[in-house]
Amino acid sequence: MNNSYVKRYNPNSFNALDASIAFLSLLLLFLVFDELITRVAISVRDRVENFDYYLFLCISSILIQGVIFAVAFVFCKIRHVSVFDGGGFVYKFDFVKILFAIILTSGIFFIVSHAHFTFVEDVFEIVYGRSYADYTAELDRVYKGDDFYALIYVYVLTPLLPCVCEEIMFRGVVMRGLRQFGVTASVILSSLCFTFMHGNVEQIVLQFAIGLAIGAVVTVTDNFLIGAAMHFANNFFNSLYSVTQNFTGFIAEGGDKLFESIYIVIGVLFTIIGGYYFLRLALNKREKMIKGTPTEIAFKDRNYYALIRRDGELQQKLYPAQVDYSLICDGTFYFDNNGIERRVNKRSNDVLSIILIAFSLVLSVVIIFIV
Repeated sequence: MNNSYVKRYNPNSFNALDASIAFLSLLLLFLVFDELITRVAISVRDRVENFDYYLFLCISSILIQGVIFAVAFVFCKIRHVSVFDGGGFVYKFDFVKILFAIILTSGIFFIVSHAHFTFVEDVFEIVYGRSYADYTAELDRVYKGDDFYALIYVYVLTPLLPCVCEEIMFRGVVMRGLRQFGVTASVILSSLCFTFMHGNVEQIVLQFAIGLAIGAVVTVTDNFLIGAAMHFANNFFNSLYSVTQNFTGFIAEGGDKLFESIYIVIGVLFTIIGGYYFLRLALNKREKMIKGTPTEIAFKDRNYYALIRRDGELQQKLYPAQVDYSLICDGTFYFDNNGIERRVNKRSNDVLSIILIAFSLVLSVVIIFIV
């Protein structure tokens, strides 16, 4: 085989301590960044007569997502883990899986959105002593600016940037690292981190539901790109939903209830279709694991593999679908990393990792409700 056509796969992954430290680092950076950007916004607003809030939101969105990407990227470099794959995962286009993932995402969104906004209303009444409608009305009075920047923020930056930066962080670093506690625990805990990272009560219910779905689908498909597609779809649907809600205000009384009913019916149908597809994939995957059926490697993927070696053993090829990180994280395995042989990251101490991730989650809740 001509090695010039070989694209080497990095089988390395994070451990739970990496995931905990990465999430805590992001929270602390957000505390500093939020204070800094608020002061800058107030200062500019006081000096500029026609302060454009939508332009400010565009800039702040780019900076926030840049911070998330930077934290994930730094951890990837320090721990010698690939940004887009590794540990058995890949970043690969698959039209059919993406299509069913978007169907599932839309179904969950339509079902959960009503409960999500009801929860928001209740929290604002109980915690803040005001209605969410009053809060949004106040924002509408403050947020003034060019409609072009508003459209860019709502329909381009909000769907596009998080689906890359946040997925690299929360499925690529956090969920991948927390897999040492088991697949189920990694999906739930990473979804909690993903939810509370947003720093507001408005997104808790919906983001947690979508986070669970993304984590589960990425785990079943071993494909980060599927998760990115789901994240994009969720954010885009959220933007469209807001516009639709505004539109229903011009319909006769009861029109919003009609739309809610339609959303729920469509949501149930789409969730059944998408859920059934990925459930079948999960069952087939589990059946192959139980039977020990060898994974078939597609011809086009034959030149994409890892070179891995154990102390005293010869180097061998390992394809992404064959990587079981739980078996190679004992500190005795080495892999080829761009021509340099590196030791595979070891599993971290369970107790220390649990304490740190628990502290980080508690801190994130405090940031939302107190800070």
